[in-house]
Amino acid sequence: MGGIGERELAYRLPVPRRERRRRGPDRLSLGDGRMPMKNPPHPGKAIRLDCLEPLGLTVTDAAGRLGVSRKQLSDILNGHAGISPEMAIRLDKAFGGGADTWYRLQAAYDLAQAMRKRDSIKVARVRRAA
Repeated sequence: MGGIGERELAYRLPVPRRERRRRGPDRLSLGDGRMPMKNPPHPGKAIRLDCLEPLGLTVTDAAGRLGVSRKQLSDILNGHAGISPEMAIRLDKAFGGGADTWYRLQAAYDLAQAMRKRDSIKVARVRRAA
């Protein structure tokens, strides 16, 4: 079964501005210089479009290969559940791309959803003592 490279998934990863200049094996580059997405899609969409459909896998087939229930995978694919660290490892082992990449897709999605509610989050600013 063919795997997905990190570069194929990387375009979906938002990268903080301070991180864009850093290079190294632990740093995933966007590759084309595009700005990170403000509203990234749920990572279940990437699993469906980049893994299941090209390989002709059904949800049941993919769930069996991943060692999870059909419902668990279906919930992720439909955006009702997120990718856990363990699921990220399973996705990497089955399809490639790196567990950290799969998990970052979820983190990017979660942060974007939280940022949409940013104005409603009330916090008292902490100031340093003079």
